[in-house]
Amino acid sequence: MKAMRSVRFVLAALVALLLVAFGATDEAAAQQRFSRVVVDVSPMRAKGAGPFGLGQYGLFVDRTQEVMTREAAKVFAGVIDPRDRNAPVLVIRIDSVQFGDGSGGDDENRGVMRVTDYMQGAGVVVANGKVVKQVPMLGAYDNVAGSSLMFADNAGPRLQGLCAFYAGWLKRQMGI
Repeated sequence: MKAMRSVRFVLAALVALLLVAFGATDEAAAQQRFSRVVVDVSPMRAKGAGPFGLGQYGLFVDRTQEVMTREAAKVFAGVIDPRDRNAPVLVIRIDSVQFGDGSGGDDENRGVMRVTDYMQGAGVVVANGKVVKQVPMLGAYDNVAGSSLMFADNAGPRLQGLCAFYAGWLKRQMGI
């Protein structure tokens, strides 16, 4: 149990260091506008396996794209102008999603299951068909909702929380 917490701490520290290293921003980035946001789940689809087995993985990938598209629209609403056809496109690429299993017990015996869910990918800015900026990111979300993943339907609240967290954190890391 303590070893798992140590591994999580080390992983979180490494993620923080990477985010600081890649999170440098400038004034131009803060003024950034996009014509649209696109969610790319093709890396997930290419892997062909997932948390619910091969049969339901395609549905999970589709659901991930749907939920991230909705959450990204909320988070990036102030910097999207579909009328500006010259503005670059923001692509949120999702490489993988991993849900913690929640088998570590509850939060100090208060009956609240704590799990850490992960999303890995990148924010990619594409202008005139060329990648002009790419910010890789691994998001670790401490999910206190922690519903069991024994059934695929239970992934909904956890996926929504993870996508909302990831989109918000990506916006900050990109300096937008």
